[in-house]
Amino acid sequence: MYKVFIAEDEALIRKGLIYSIKWDELNCNVVAEAGDGKEGVEKIRELRPDIVIADINMPILNGI
Repeated sequence: MYKVFIAEDEALIRKGLIYSIKWDELNCNVVAEAGDGKEGVEKIRELRPDIVIADINMPILNGI
């Protein structure tokens, strides 16, 4: 199963991505989420996900 990480500063969009997609049918599991780029980088380094879905325009540190 692939580990998915989602970084999005807008909570409604972030939760929508997490709960509206049937991740298990795609052989994926959302392992974590972040509300800004700095938190995202820290969690990516810690969890080593296979897939990262990141908003490009986020506060503190962008998704690029």
